[in-house]
Amino acid sequence: MVKIGLTTIDKCLRQHGAERISKKAKIALKNYLEGELHRIAKEAIGLAKKDKRKTILERDIEEAIKQKTLF
Repeated sequence: MVKIGLTTIDKCLRQHGAERISKKAKIALKNYLEGELHRIAKEAIGLAKKDKRKTILERDIEEAIKQKTLF
């Protein structure tokens, strides 16, 4: 599974105006984003395989993201 660094989370939150961020907050966001990344990748791979393709296309990623919003 791909890991997102806490430094990356910290930088992102600070770029959006956060002055102080607890370590637990960074870890919670990191865990959520890693889970979503894993779910989207898995879904996109499934869509490509369903169409008998080895290449994951932008539309596969977009459809995988939409799958989350439908529920």
